[in-house]
Amino acid sequence: MWKGQNGKKVGFGVKAGEVYAWYCPQGNTPNTAQAFKDNVFPAGNEAQCVDDTVNLCYNRKAVLANNDVRDRHGSPDLTMNRDIAKAA
Repeated sequence: MWKGQNGKKVGFGVKAGEVYAWYCPQGNTPNTAQAFKDNVFPAGNEAQCVDDTVNLCYNRKAVLANNDVRDRHGSPDLTMNRDIAKAA
């Protein structure tokens, strides 16, 4: 959800092995790299998070959250792969 938008509802689903989020009301417009930097990151922090279109901050947090669940099931930890993240 972009800064300043008042969406308060989200639903998640999986289709063809991919996770999707649907925000209500719809957000993230315009959908450009500059809009993403302007609306998602604190000022001055974008250089630490985005590298060659890969959002490293999001990926790090997602891997940590995923590994927390995997740990409860006795599964080995995953590591973030930049090539896979870029392709996604």
